[in-house]
Amino acid sequence: MNHVGWRERIRISMAMALMLLVAGTVWLGTAESTIRVAHSAACPPGSPADLQWLTGGSGPDAVAQVVTGWYTYSQEVAAGPQAEPTRPDGCAPLQGIRTQEGDANLRLGKAMAEHWSQIDIVLFVPAYVLTVFLLITFAARNPRYEDRRTGLLWLVQRIARWPGRRARVSWLWPVLLLGGAMADEAENLTMIRRIDDWWTRLAQTKVLRLTSADLRPIHLFGMVKWALLAAPMAVAVAVGIHLAWRLLVHLRRALAEAWVQIGVSVVFVAMAWLAQGSDAVRRLSVAQWIVTLVVLTVFVVVVVLTAAGRLKPHDIPPAKPPQRRADYVLPGVVVMAAAAVLFGVARLTGWHGVDALAALVAAIGVVSLALDLGEYLGRHDLAARAAAGRVDPTRENPYVARTAAILGGVVVGGLGLVTIRATVPALVVLHDDAGNRWRATLGLVLAVLAGPVVFAARALVRRTAAISVGVQRAVLGTLTVAAVGTGWLLYHPGSVQRVAPALGTLNVLAVFLGSFCLLGSLAAHASNLVRQGVPNGDRIAVASALRLVGFRRTQSPVIFVLALWAVLATSVDYTGYYAIRVVDRDVATGSLLTPEQSIDAWLGRGPDEATRPLLVVAASGGGIRAAYWTAMVMSCVVEMDIAGNDPCALPASPAVVARRRQALLAASGASGGSLGLTSYVAQVGANWAERPRPLGLDWVDRHLGGDFLAPTLSTYLFTDMLASFLRPATGEDRAGTLEQAWERASDGAMAQPFFAAQLSGREPYLLLNGTNVADGCRILTSPIRTQQDTDAVMCTRAGDRATAVDAAPSTIDLRNQLCPTCDISYATAALNSARFPLITPAGRVLGQAGASPIDVVDGGYRDNSGASTLVDLWPEWQATLSARHATVRPIFLQIDNGYSAADLHPRPPINLNQLTAPLTAQLSLEHGIESAARQQSQHLFDGVCGDTRYVRITTLPHPGISAPLGWVLSSQAAADLRSQLRINLRAILAVRRALDGTGGCSG
Repeated sequence: MNHVGWRERIRISMAMALMLLVAGTVWLGTAESTIRVAHSAACPPGSPADLQWLTGGSGPDAVAQVVTGWYTYSQEVAAGPQAEPTRPDGCAPLQGIRTQEGDANLRLGKAMAEHWSQIDIVLFVPAYVLTVFLLITFAARNPRYEDRRTGLLWLVQRIARWPGRRARVSWLWPVLLLGGAMADEAENLTMIRRIDDWWTRLAQTKVLRLTSADLRPIHLFGMVKWALLAAPMAVAVAVGIHLAWRLLVHLRRALAEAWVQIGVSVVFVAMAWLAQGSDAVRRLSVAQWIVTLVVLTVFVVVVVLTAAGRLKPHDIPPAKPPQRRADYVLPGVVVMAAAAVLFGVARLTGWHGVDALAALVAAIGVVSLALDLGEYLGRHDLAARAAAGRVDPTRENPYVARTAAILGGVVVGGLGLVTIRATVPALVVLHDDAGNRWRATLGLVLAVLAGPVVFAARALVRRTAAISVGVQRAVLGTLTVAAVGTGWLLYHPGSVQRVAPALGTLNVLAVFLGSFCLLGSLAAHASNLVRQGVPNGDRIAVASALRLVGFRRTQSPVIFVLALWAVLATSVDYTGYYAIRVVDRDVATGSLLTPEQSIDAWLGRGPDEATRPLLVVAASGGGIRAAYWTAMVMSCVVEMDIAGNDPCALPASPAVVARRRQALLAASGASGGSLGLTSYVAQVGANWAERPRPLGLDWVDRHLGGDFLAPTLSTYLFTDMLASFLRPATGEDRAGTLEQAWERASDGAMAQPFFAAQLSGREPYLLLNGTNVADGCRILTSPIRTQQDTDAVMCTRAGDRATAVDAAPSTIDLRNQLCPTCDISYATAALNSARFPLITPAGRVLGQAGASPIDVVDGGYRDNSGASTLVDLWPEWQATLSARHATVRPIFLQIDNGYSAADLHPRPPINLNQLTAPLTAQLSLEHGIESAARQQSQHLFDGVCGDTRYVRITTLPHPGISAPLGWVLSSQAAADLRSQLRINLRAILAVRRALDGTGGCSG
């Protein structure tokens, strides 16, 4: 076999084996993190790795507690949420069931550990054995390692061939690897049998006491495994480090020419790896996966061809030296004339960001003219200086072509790993889940195919090395038309709400990044046309000022100019573009209600009873997870009744629903919690009548179960990105797109005027908390007046007011910043509290009649619990109730989300680093403020009327899929949130008893 054939085959095999190993590592790591949550609240978390020797290294007592935790968790699952949990000695549970829907197919603790061991046996062990063997084979046969001057690599090759000397791997290494693999498999099988024995013992005695003898067989096989694998792995690691170093060298030497494509590939994989990426993958149907594979293929081809320069012209005409004085003057004049045109465009269109581009182009023109005149006068030779020490432009950089091929594998393999990571949690927890099974299989296939993709991409680069300019332009034109057409659909407000969710978030990202890659090739062809068709085209296409900073005559400076433009445009104010959406109505909206007036209105719309329940709700933030969960909890508590173990199985009677709705005084939210509260109130609409129709739960899926990230990201990439350069005064930004997506999903309910409905007094008061960028004050979108001063600048002042006392300190009432006839939609009101970092921009409130403008961001920056506003207002409400001689039963409902382990265990101490202590404290500050708000609300309501009137409903960590942050929610994540209602059965029933019961005391 010749060297070329051998190298191709061994490299393809190594790449496939390596990606199989990485896929196995991701699978095992994701499964391990899932299993660690499958334990009783009072038991320490653990995984099967903790039972092995060296990997976990746990002693008998620790292993006993871990296994007992799995057993107790399984007992809780079997018992259901109503039953009292079992209490085996040494590990008493604190919480009830933590599970997913589909209990009949649920894996219990032992089955989850068996799944981990089985994946280790059938996937991970073969993957690492094959990878190590191929690396050793590569070392033994590589002719580059034969020279003694290679030092350590020569020694590695001698070891790989030992005890023989021929150019092939020694028989010793397969023997060691097979022996180590057999020991590893025996370790896993023994562990499965031991867990089965321990499980039986727990079922009989409820107590598990282990000794070293119980773990000795497992640890014995582990020691044998590592004794046999230590030497092969050491050789493989040495070869792997060398190959990784060579890869870094490739990237460094290709960075100057392929930095755009390298960055694009990293961004695509990184964005897909985030929590929102996992749910975006889980949302893809079979049809969407077909589209995804097509888009992925085109994206990979674009990345590879543009990175390798195959779509750039290679028939660059020779440079013509200037002959006359005009040849020196004309290029700078043309560039400055282009700047003048750009200034005119900025004036005519109102795109003030074009002024920054015009100033940049003018500066390039002035400097270029000065340099050209200096060359004409003989003061310097710019052409010689620009060419000195530079690579010959006609000579191709071999590292670029190789890097281009590698990037194709990175994109395909990265998506495969993301798919595995997104689907494995459900496979670990559920016995039978065909949807996740085929997705995980597809992810594994994509990951393994990353290697062949690299070599297919190398073949593509080789075969397109000499394509003609006509073919280049045809391919580039076809790709550009496809990108522009798709981009237009994702840009246009009329189509983005339909096209973006149909494509999916990852496809939207791939279309944009692929389009960005095409810019360099388009610019290169445009520059070449200028060179060929315009006098002095060389110096116009790449002006002398740009050549002086490193550009060659064969390069296009478009990306460089765009980067500078992006920096310069930040100095141009265009906050009006991000102004919140305001509707100017024909009549005045009305004045805000004082806290006293709000209580009077609430008393007036309720039943004439001696004692009434009074419910206030706080909902914490967390993106679409918080929104869906909050709306689900509100509908369950108010609209539904229990059947069996399901607290939300049946609609409540109209009379009961009416009584519960009338008890709701106010609901305060932050971020996604505000969206959930607003969606619920808007969905009820005007139906707060005495005998209403119950809502049920189905509406939550229709209104909040969609993909809101795809249209928002589309507008971000294809509209707001362009606006960041142009800086228009007005336009439809991504915040408006997100609001319209909510309005569309709610069948128009979220498009209704907010203040007109809230000030009518017919519905509960929404207190939607945002944060002011300038001073950190609370921006409250609410019908209740909290401030005596209406100007936003007064929120931080103290001691200079006459006698007025604010109901809520450091607060800006949003209604006071709008004109008398102005209103906003429910969607805009919700987004003023839910402007999620980066995904949505800060919203500018321009202010009425000279009032100071303010910029509103997410309410979670200040207090993510949503409770602090209710804590501030409750004393005045309580005083008014006492003055009206109203007898109420106050209930405070805190709706949280986030699957926080702090709900099950106390926060562990940290290993303090004095260098990072200030940053750690600053990052922890938000949690402290949030906790203080919860504790204050609990202090105010616990013990009122001699009973507990503070109830907290929250999501708890559990094995399986958890709903993510962000604005995209898969059906599996939504199903988990529905199952969490059963986990909170006792808390839900406690709120209902308080709402439906009798007795009470003065507020």
